[in-house]
Amino acid sequence: MLCQFTFKNFKSFRNEATLDLCAENIGEHSETLLVDEYDGEKFLPVVSIYGPNGGGKTSVLEAFAYIRKKICFPVMATLLDSDYNRELLDINDILKINEEQKYFKFSSECAEQPTEFVIICRIGEYEYNYQLSLKGECVVDECFYRTHIIDDEPEIIFERNVTNDGNQIINSPNEDLEGLALNKVRSDLTLLSLIAIISDTKIIDEFVHWLMDCKLLNYDKPFLDSAVDFDTISKNKKSIIELLNSMGIDIDDMREEKDSDGKHRQIYTTRINSDNIKVELNFNDESSGTRKVLSLLPLVYTSLYEGSVFIADEMDAKLHPKLFGYIISLFTDPKINKNQAQLICTSHDLYNMNKERFRRDEIWFCSMNAKNESTLYSLVQFKMPNGTKPRNDGSYSKQYIEGKFGADPYIRKGLEWEDINE
Repeated sequence: MLCQFTFKNFKSFRNEATLDLCAENIGEHSETLLVDEYDGEKFLPVVSIYGPNGGGKTSVLEAFAYIRKKICFPVMATLLDSDYNRELLDINDILKINEEQKYFKFSSECAEQPTEFVIICRIGEYEYNYQLSLKGECVVDECFYRTHIIDDEPEIIFERNVTNDGNQIINSPNEDLEGLALNKVRSDLTLLSLIAIISDTKIIDEFVHWLMDCKLLNYDKPFLDSAVDFDTISKNKKSIIELLNSMGIDIDDMREEKDSDGKHRQIYTTRINSDNIKVELNFNDESSGTRKVLSLLPLVYTSLYEGSVFIADEMDAKLHPKLFGYIISLFTDPKINKNQAQLICTSHDLYNMNKERFRRDEIWFCSMNAKNESTLYSLVQFKMPNGTKPRNDGSYSKQYIEGKFGADPYIRKGLEWEDINE
């Protein structure tokens, strides 16, 4: 499970921002929380980030995508035939960051300051804490710690510091790393990646594979409406069709057509008409909303089955609000989400921004100040002008539209058309 993700000096975020998936001590929807079997700590199954266009919502996801790519891609380069490699290179690498765009641009000081990341997650009976600071592509600091959840004894896996003259100081007391030529690591390569490449070390592999299993998609990209993982559908066709039917999409069957070389060519769906006759449709003849659902469901199903983190930008685009709400409910229903999967998404959907769908710590906002600096905070953290916090019986969407949560979703002032025409 992802516990916390922190970053600083990244795109529109000059100051430190933390996306916290540790559940707050509030009463609503406690039955939906993910409970760690080792210590009973509670975590959020979903987070939905709201805010105006250009407020920084996507940057939060891109920050996670960036550190994931920084760690995983060097490892994938050595595993060219792996399923992980195909997934990362073909679909999951669409939240791309140009190196020159990484740091906060509206202050000359930030160009000389490192971009910082911290990932805290739990895998089995351990909590991992990974920290990385970069200047450009080069590592400045890198630390990796592990804590046994029951014993609460922190363990240093490694600590790496690069001095101003370029020398690297590496502290690696963990016995599993003995004998490895860690000082040979390039300045632009994370030590985590190097160890994963040159050795078979369980501590490292667990964390790296957890990162690989995270799914990152940007549904603002139109081509994704036609990007369907039919291998997953064919392996789990009955369950996925049942999911489609429960969402009111009456597809009876699906098949894939391949060319003479065995490569994917087209997908066909089967529906039953009013005369109880099966009718086959080309996938492209389905509505854009149905295509979106068909591209989305295999990934949702895989995430729920694996218990992985699913991160999606603009996931509600082209989805009916009730379908978006239904997908959220898959992650908040403990009978369905048995493996403790998590969904993190950005959204403009107001239909589901309510106390029935979300806890207050599951609704997050991004806003930008007059200095072009983005901030990230949850509804439960926000303080009203009178010093109180939003009530759990409030109308969240109405207050959000009115700009009461500091992340006004709309343009504050419209154009004066008469003045323009003159």
